[in-house]
Amino acid sequence: MPSRFELERLIVALGREFARRDMQAHLRGLRVFYSALRARRRAQAALNPPPWTEDLVLDWLAIMRIPPFEHHYAVLSRSAPCPTCSGGNASGLDVVNRAVHVGGLVSECKHCGEQWLVLSD
Repeated sequence: MPSRFELERLIVALGREFARRDMQAHLRGLRVFYSALRARRRAQAALNPPPWTEDLVLDWLAIMRIPPFEHHYAVLSRSAPCPTCSGGNASGLDVVNRAVHVGGLVSECKHCGEQWLVLSD
């Protein structure tokens, strides 16, 4: 049985062959199947996040400010600009929230990629 990525590649190849042979009804059916397959996989991925890794554990140690990682991220207010390039502003257009957790969030500058903590009051 092909892996998930191979299956998607094979479905695309089958669709091209249906198109080449002008098998429009088959092509429409395959497109519906492919769309539903991708939707199921997105839903499954949302319910089953990727497995934990050492990097993920280290990141959570830094986010939770557990020694010796308590100073890994700068702690800034919600409206603060990026501490590295001064990007971002009060409107937050240049800043994205990379992770939201109980007690705050991790903000990331769209310009330079710097990340910092915003703690809840």
